[in-house]
Amino acid sequence: LETRSLVDARETSVSVYAEATWKPMGRLNLLAGARVDHFAFRTVARGGDATSGTAQDTIVTPKLGANVTVTPNFALYANYGQGLHSNAIRGIINPVDPAPALARATGYEVGARFEKGPFNLSLTHWWSRSSSELIYSGDDGTVSPTGPSHRHGFELVGYWKATRWLTFDGVYA
Repeated sequence: LETRSLVDARETSVSVYAEATWKPMGRLNLLAGARVDHFAFRTVARGGDATSGTAQDTIVTPKLGANVTVTPNFALYANYGQGLHSNAIRGIINPVDPAPALARATGYEVGARFEKGPFNLSLTHWWSRSSSELIYSGDDGTVSPTGPSHRHGFELVGYWKATRWLTFDGVYA
């Protein structure tokens, strides 16, 4: 056995989120928000073929949503939002082919929700896309960047608060 890579890694992040809601008409609720994330990465090589280095990145991700109350128990909604994932630090600091520090993801959903007392049932159609993903190989301790991904699907969620201390929920996606 030999040491392939030994590194001390530090990832630090700070974020701020702001949100505003508006009810322009009795049955319509609108939401807008934004989040700012800043990440700093640092590695110190300790052995093997490890690399020392630093990197920083900042990303702004917006959120939008609308909810229309059709009846007191039934609503339709649509949401849009962006998020992120930070890539693996070894890929970010890689001196040959560095990966982007932060990868943007975007999601959309439209759905319907029924609520009556302790019962809640919702059906959602969603779509998501990510600008990149990294695959970790445990055999050699490396990460490999891949291209963008696109996914979509349906989700059915049921929720019942049977008592003050007992809740049942289920998800089919």
